[in-house]
Amino acid sequence: MLPSKLVAVVGSNGAGKSSALRAIMGLVPATGDVRLGPAEILRAPTWRRAELGVGFVPEGRGTFAPLSVRENLLLGGYTVDARTRAKRLEEIFGLFPVLQERFDQGASLLSGGEPQMLAVGRALMCSPKALILDEPSMGLAPAITRLLFAT
Repeated sequence: MLPSKLVAVVGSNGAGKSSALRAIMGLVPATGDVRLGPAEILRAPTWRRAELGVGFVPEGRGTFAPLSVRENLLLGGYTVDARTRAKRLEEIFGLFPVLQERFDQGASLLSGGEPQMLAVGRALMCSPKALILDEPSMGLAPAITRLLFAT
């Protein structure tokens, strides 16, 4: 699960960082060329980009509050088979043990950095080739930020 490359998009507020990331995911219109390995993904629907291996954690966590932690995580693994989903769950519990403790709890009941852990865990469920994190440390305590960046 360790990345081979880390890329940061840096700029002032309003410079278009989040818009660029949302465009890569197909959430806003874009022109140009975006590739993931040999695959050109810019014209693919958002769901196909996830199938091709792009994981996304939007700004503001983006968890599905009415669903449980379990349901949120399983939604992230919809593109992989049951064996891979089970393996990924174990890996995510190794990274974020609190998610295992809260597995059957509603996502809306998570506090502190737990929703961000859930959002990252959900994005990791599909075994992404590329993981896009928009403002991953916003509003988090320093200890949680260090945990997320170490992950």
